Amino acid sequence: MIQGISLDVSNISNKEDLFDLFSQTFWFPSYFWKNWDAFEEVLSGMNFEKITWINITGIHLSCVGYDRFKINFPTWEREIFESILTDISANSNQLSQSLLFTFEMK
Repeated sequence: MIQGISLDVSNISNKEDLFDLFSQTFWFPSYFWKNWDAFEEVLSGMNFEKITWINITGIHLSCVGYDRFKINFPTWEREIFESILTDISANSNQLSQSLLFTFEMK
């Protein structure tokens, strides 16, 4: 089963708030440093053992309110964010043998 997760990013205007949203949603570790390298590292190496009880085989992330996010969020940082999600999605089979990661911007 693929688990769908929707995150409302419409009111996010800085990376700290974006990191907080992802950190709370995906149970980032307490040592997560709020920077792009750490964000990519944590997402790439997420340990989904905490949610295996629901037998998911993948996560489909939907970023809702993306049109507004694109206006409010600095362009160069948004491009980094999109690149990280794209890379993780493209490489999810290599990153985790049991979990597929996909995303979309709405």
